[in-house]
Amino acid sequence: HTAQILWSGQLRLKRSMATGQINCRLFSDGHMTTVRTERSLFSSISRWQKARRIAVIDITLTICKLNTTKTTALNYALWADLGLLVKFKLSLMVVVSSLMTYWVLAQGTFSWTDFALLTFGGLSVTFAANALNQAIERDYDKLMKRTAMRPVAAGRMSFSTAILFAGLFCLLGTSLLALLHPAAALLGMVSFVMYGFVYTPLNRHSPIAIPVGAIPGALPVLIGGVAATGGFTPAVVCLFALQYLWQFPHF
Repeated sequence: HTAQILWSGQLRLKRSMATGQINCRLFSDGHMTTVRTERSLFSSISRWQKARRIAVIDITLTICKLNTTKTTALNYALWADLGLLVKFKLSLMVVVSSLMTYWVLAQGTFSWTDFALLTFGGLSVTFAANALNQAIERDYDKLMKRTAMRPVAAGRMSFSTAILFAGLFCLLGTSLLALLHPAAALLGMVSFVMYGFVYTPLNRHSPIAIPVGAIPGALPVLIGGVAATGGFTPAVVCLFALQYLWQFPHF
């Protein structure tokens, strides 16, 4: 097996951890591995900050790569970061609202082909908006614990790569929605632009960002309704308004 130094620096450890084992997840040039360090590693610690029961030690971890290849690890890290970049779970919930609207309003005109176009088109546009948001907000994301480990903010993905993904997903999404209905593609593009270029920068400067951001938040329902009915019927507009107003207590 090939040993490789993956990380060197300081660890802050609680005293109770000196008699047990810890798991560390380390990244080095995209290489991700899970390491278990035995308790003997900490047996030589002599100075404890007794007041806080915390020790600060300098340590170098030398890791043996077992049962894996660097290529596999790199591919896994890329796919994991891509999922974080596009906020896959959140995007899926956004698209569900669009699909449910289509399911309710389509009635006798329901088509599995249209349903699939709406699914993948909606997901792609949402992916694009989230990727653009993280690229623009990278410097601010570094300042918050909740967002500091996002791919672009943490430096695991470059700004240009995130923008490339945003552009590709936007192109794919609007193309699929155009096959469904021209108005759906237009609304998808409006949602992308409003979220990325209006709501994102406005969010740091004014509370008006909330009613502005609620528009792209409700547009998936409008897109699903247009796909189902072929136009802006009273039912479609009412569902859009309901989704729009629901977001205010949520915020």
